[in-house]
Amino acid sequence: GTVPIRVLELRRCAGAHIVFSGLCFLAAIWHWVYWDLEIFCDE
Repeated sequence: GTVPIRVLELRRCAGAHIVFSGLCFLAAIWHWVYWDLEIFCDE
């Protein structure tokens, strides 16, 4: 049968949220691992 457009929109929105949250999670891990880099200091 045919899939309602609302279902496709919901899946696309959920996929975008999953990708965005994954990128935020990776960025948080990166900052946690490299918390002592010189580039984050103004001195």
